[in-house]
Amino acid sequence: MSVKKLFSFTALLATATLSAFAGPAVQPTGQSTKIMNPRVSIIEIQQKVLKTLPGDRVVEISLEKDHDSLVYNMDLASGHYLKLSADTGATLKMTQEKPEKTSEPAISMIPKLTIVQAQELALKNHPEAKLQEVTLEVLQGVLVYTFDTSTELKLILNADTGEELRI
Repeated sequence: MSVKKLFSFTALLATATLSAFAGPAVQPTGQSTKIMNPRVSIIEIQQKVLKTLPGDRVVEISLEKDHDSLVYNMDLASGHYLKLSADTGATLKMTQEKPEKTSEPAISMIPKLTIVQAQELALKNHPEAKLQEVTLEVLQGVLVYTFDTSTELKLILNADTGEELRI
């Protein structure tokens, strides 16, 4: 093999290797490096799980950093808990517990705002905040995103309108 071909092959292999390990899990979206931007949307991950577990219902889903990657943590009405890669949708962990009884009504967990749009709104209103976890859940009959921050500030946004709520 010629030196030129060997160099080209080595450069290609190095690029492929770097691409495989350098996932954009916590890459900026153009506005801020504080925004967690998953490759798999919150809607896509719910659809994947509910296709696998038909008849079940999402009770709560959160997006958070786990080391250098993003993961979804999902609680289902059946008592299933899942930890899923936000980059690939792969199931990383699944456990089954006794189902919790909830007083919250069963409403659609499909928000009008994407998880990225919700983060952008939260940071627009609170630029000092550093988001650590974003959760989609039902509070008092309303679908909301709740944000845990490094400053002990807990933000709650209506997942359909983006309005900041005090619940």
